[in-house]
Amino acid sequence: MQEIHCKLWHLVAKQKKLVMKQLISEGHDHKNKLDKVVLKLKLLNVIAVVCEHIEMLADQANLLAQGVKLREEYKDIFDPLPHYDDLSDEIHCRVILKDASKTITTQSYSCPRKYRDAWKTLIQQHLDAG
Repeated sequence: MQEIHCKLWHLVAKQKKLVMKQLISEGHDHKNKLDKVVLKLKLLNVIAVVCEHIEMLADQANLLAQGVKLREEYKDIFDPLPHYDDLSDEIHCRVILKDASKTITTQSYSCPRKYRDAWKTLIQQHLDAG
């Protein structure tokens, strides 16, 4: 009985070694296939990044060209403002009021009682400071 058990054990050990060799071999094959796929994916990622960067540069160049075109078209608006001394004294427009003596009515907004003293003090300080 012990002899059968020993033979069976050796047979199982042999089979185990054969299975392990096959698994290692298959594992290497799968690893090589995966490495090739990963390399292709990395290459595709690089290509995608380069394409995206090229599109961004093209859009940027297009926007710059449109900006130059707009500045040329509306040159009078985008010219730098002259210095105060270089401005003319001519009146360019005149606003005529219906009634120059009429005052504008203002609306005073209520303030909660707990803040009134603080606001009064703050406003007085600003008035005193000028």
